[in-house]
Amino acid sequence: MAWSRLRSLTASQQAVLPLGLQRIFFVSMSSSPSASPAVQKESLLGGIWANYRKETDARTRLIDLLIVFCLLLTGIQLGYAFLIGSFPFNSVVAGIFSCCGTAVLAANLRVQMKYYSTERSFAEFLFCNLILHFLVFSYIG
Repeated sequence: MAWSRLRSLTASQQAVLPLGLQRIFFVSMSSSPSASPAVQKESLLGGIWANYRKETDARTRLIDLLIVFCLLLTGIQLGYAFLIGSFPFNSVVAGIFSCCGTAVLAANLRVQMKYYSTERSFAEFLFCNLILHFLVFSYIG
């Protein structure tokens, strides 16, 4: 239903949409209208991925990779705590806190790089990461 409404928009209505939505919906929906929803979903995800790779510089993609890695590591640690147990409880909590904190600080770095200089943003990231890991090591005991 939403696909048919988006396809039926006129050129003037499409121009009102933000540029990112225009790229996502109208570039990636170039498949035929009779395509199945699975093909349309694949086309949409492929269009988003192609647009991300084209529009995002290597430094930002590296920060995104750090965020995904930290969140994946958090999931692994949570899975370990649920399946195996959390015997050294402080260590498990500190590890999860460290990974989540680093992911949040990296997301903050990604946002700050748009508005401030890269050097200032990275210096703040390092300083906050130093404070975060000092607190993590303090919590381990």
